Amino acid sequence: MRWSLGPALIFYGLLTANPLSAVTPDSLEQARQTLKSAKIDISDKGLLEFFQSRAVQGDFKKINELVRKLGDDDFSVRESAARNLTRMGASSIPALLTARRSPDLEVRRRAIKCLKKINHRSKPRLVTAAAQLLAHSKPEGSAKVLLQCLPTIIGEEAVESIHRALTAIATTKKDQRQILIDSLDSELGAAQAGAAVALSRAGVTTQLESIRKLLNSPDPMVRLQVGLALAHRHEKEAIPVLIQLCSQLPRARLWQVEDLLYQLAIEKAPNVPFGQTEASVKKFQEAWMSWWAKSSKTLDLKAKLTPKGTLGYTLIALLDEGKILELDKKNK
Repeated sequence: MRWSLGPALIFYGLLTANPLSAVTPDSLEQARQTLKSAKIDISDKGLLEFFQSRAVQGDFKKINELVRKLGDDDFSVRESAARNLTRMGASSIPALLTARRSPDLEVRRRAIKCLKKINHRSKPRLVTAAAQLLAHSKPEGSAKVLLQCLPTIIGEEAVESIHRALTAIATTKKDQRQILIDSLDSELGAAQAGAAVALSRAGVTTQLESIRKLLNSPDPMVRLQVGLALAHRHEKEAIPVLIQLCSQLPRARLWQVEDLLYQLAIEKAPNVPFGQTEASVKKFQEAWMSWWAKSSKTLDLKAKLTPKGTLGYTLIALLDEGKILELDKKNK
């Protein structure tokens, strides 16, 4: 069965086409109110401290040992390790994200459970609101602190909000751009990806070669984020890398890849479902690699991926009144 991808493609376009376009006075005021209601200081200093408190820090040797113990034969050892990792909060997130892909089912299960508990406490909506305000003010030191905290951020929307903030900084703050360039060689995969996405979206062409090298990163999430960013710069070498990820990441992480592929192929898309088994995923991947082999030389990524103009209409559903309203650009 072929998916209907229209709404998803529209949402993906919002994430990639113009990462600064969603910022409005109303959205900034809503972000301020969200943080104020949580008693978070919304001054530049307060916002920097908010992200600094989520930056990667701690005894990583101890954290990795605790993650290893999530698969211990002794139930009490596993329980104790999980409690300690949850208590350590943001600092344990990078190791837990890696553990989430462990071949050991027990380690995967417990890592996911720990991440859910930490995620509940960290409230991604606050991260999103704070990143939006920081993207607007761009104080000195914002690029550095955002990159340092990226490995600890859970939730696609929260990560995207930081990527947007870094893009705003890369676009308008040349004095902070060097920090992003230096982070392409960071030991932290999430920081590498964040810097690459921001520089790519900001059109910093002098760093394209360094960004392309990250398509060979051992971290599949780095390859995913960098691949998507380069694809929307019409870099063809990103497409086969994204297709290969279909067998390396959970499907929930791949919706943007699927949308991108169908957007490129349109009516020539392989009629092969993703499926839920290893064999079906392999068949899906092979079908798309075959499509790419046939299409890569003639496919115009720029023509396929350049956002088309929209009418600017807003659809409103009044559930209590049983009505649907359509407003034009003038809200009439």
